Amino acid sequence: RARSPPLDVPMSAFLQALTTDPDKIEKLVVSPDTVWFTTEGQSFTARLAVISPWLLDLLHQSGVTFSAVARGPPFLPLAMQLISLIWMIVLFRSLNPNNNDGGRGSSKPMDRGSIDTSLSFADV
Repeated sequence: RARSPPLDVPMSAFLQALTTDPDKIEKLVVSPDTVWFTTEGQSFTARLAVISPWLLDLLHQSGVTFSAVARGPPFLPLAMQLISLIWMIVLFRSLNPNNNDGGRGSSKPMDRGSIDTSLSFADV
């Protein structure tokens, strides 16, 4: 018999099962952001809400259904900042008026001694 994937339930459902009938919870696995548990042969997952303990207790006692939002990868904001910084550097270098080569060729300043200054506008 193929096993069905675990059902995603609100955290409040997990807390309700844990407090009303803890003997029915057969397997329990906890990770930093998710709880996997089995009750009466059915597998469930619930995302852990990272909130103040007093608020968690208050929500649980009130009977309100609540769940946690999946967290994104922690490196994403840092990666976005790094990409923005690289883009700004590239843009600055291409638009810098002190960059004599216009973004191509050598970045050495032109040798002013090699310019023929004897020409006038009338010669052109």
